[in-house]
Amino acid sequence: MSKPEDRQNLHRYLGMINYLSTFLPNLSTLIAPLRELIKNNTVLLWDSSYDKILDRVKEQITKSPVLAFFDPRVESEIVVDASPFGLGAVLQQRDKPIAFASPNLTTTQRNYAHIEKELLAVASMDARSFTSVCLWNKFKIYSDHKTTDSYAPKPVN
Repeated sequence: MSKPEDRQNLHRYLGMINYLSTFLPNLSTLIAPLRELIKNNTVLLWDSSYDKILDRVKEQITKSPVLAFFDPRVESEIVVDASPFGLGAVLQQRDKPIAFASPNLTTTQRNYAHIEKELLAVASMDARSFTSVCLWNKFKIYSDHKTTDSYAPKPVN
């Protein structure tokens, strides 16, 4: 695929890539600089850094991990992470990916503290991205941010 020549083509390209986001881990963080280019008040000045992003996206598409089929009898895990530009999650069973999710953060959410972004990832990933799985099946959520442990339910004795 050739590089987008104008804002409209870039918007189409990002829409197409977003359609594949289930198969591409950490997509929102990778394409965040491209999303900045489609904002109305931004001048579209293309440079080599954007070409590198397109190349990395193409590489991810051609080398995306093989997704496993969901088995309702096996406990699921959702592993979440947050970056300055987006949230990332993988739904997995027995360490095999079932699906990926990678939503962008809004301008307001980008101002959140990192702990708040991690908690947002926990709250939104099960509700938004993996609803059909989380609604009827047991699952565990994992985050790499240690302070989120303080928000986990504790037994009352």
